[in-house]
Amino acid sequence: YVYTSARVTMPFASELGIYIKGVGRYIAAAKQHLGLKLTEGKDSMNQEVMELIAENLFRSKDKRDILYHLIFLLDWNLMKRAENCLHAKMIHMGFVEDHLTFTFAKEKGKQHGDMHGPWHCFANPKKPHICLVLSFARYFLTYPQVLREGAPLFEGTNQYGRYSSRLHQLFHELKDDLKNLGVDYKDLGTHSARKGVGTMVANASTVGPPIVALCLRAGWKLGGVKEKYLFRADGGDMAVGRRAACLDVDDKEFAISPPYFDYSHLDADGTIETKENLERWLKQRLPDADNIPANSWNLVLQCFASVCYHYEYLCEHLDDKCSFRNTAVFRDLPKEIQDLATVKFPWDKTSWTPKLNGVPPHVLHIAKIESLERKLDTLEENLTATIVGEMERRGFSSTAF
Repeated sequence: YVYTSARVTMPFASELGIYIKGVGRYIAAAKQHLGLKLTEGKDSMNQEVMELIAENLFRSKDKRDILYHLIFLLDWNLMKRAENCLHAKMIHMGFVEDHLTFTFAKEKGKQHGDMHGPWHCFANPKKPHICLVLSFARYFLTYPQVLREGAPLFEGTNQYGRYSSRLHQLFHELKDDLKNLGVDYKDLGTHSARKGVGTMVANASTVGPPIVALCLRAGWKLGGVKEKYLFRADGGDMAVGRRAACLDVDDKEFAISPPYFDYSHLDADGTIETKENLERWLKQRLPDADNIPANSWNLVLQCFASVCYHYEYLCEHLDDKCSFRNTAVFRDLPKEIQDLATVKFPWDKTSWTPKLNGVPPHVLHIAKIESLERKLDTLEENLTATIVGEMERRGFSSTAF
């Protein structure tokens, strides 16, 4: 560093490089001979371990674990360092079409705000305990004060220290379960999720997202000329975000929508009345709801749809002493509002279904095949009924014939 700052060539640079490589080889051989751990730092966390950690935080009765569950899923889905997630502001978040969006002023490798996003995150209605949108819903309704204008997403100081302590405590509590998965709890840390999700997204299928989009989202340097010619674009990042939500890219349901309110069964007047009643009911149960900024209110509505869609699952799986059960929104949620929430796919979408993003072409082809199979099944049933009806009309089963 001193030589570089002084713009003086280091006289023994080549010899030093050879020496460092030699020492590295010697240390690796010594570790191999002594049976020591070959890798440095904390291990990566695979999806199975991630789901174990997330489910325990999800089922916990501790109010703080609602916050830690959200931080953990943000760390996984955004592929950012936990510190970046903890410094997020409400004004830098939004919900567009079928996904959450996040922007950051700086991140690892980009400290001057020259690459800030937006980064896209998706719901996973198939696995509520790792669904980021549902986690946001539980957090907003338990800590509604964060919805006020200008508020940070996570209030308080030293949140990273408390989150790190809670995570290591949980690793210790689950050490036997982790051991059964072949993982030593001492080898896990707050960065393990970020390491694991990158590996999962890149290797989950032979049909993976663009490697450039993956590297840019994680904040990894591309190096050399690539950083001058390859930039972030929504399409690639959406593909990474949908995969990071742990949706199966080899299954047609990879194209699932987030839970949303569907009014397609109502006429125009009924739709207006139902929407107004829903928003009025929700505002009555949120403190100072009229002063919630527009982008935050839209986010709350989309997240509230997830609560409605997963209401029975939440009633069954949340701890009886969970603070979320006692929120004004959850404890007396009307059945008619619950029934408005649904999820759709490309083959059964309605005019109210949000645009589905981040879906690769092969999944769309699988979806078209699914739609065709459904039409063939319907055609077979209708054709059979038509033939039977015509035969009965003509008396084919009659003894007179």
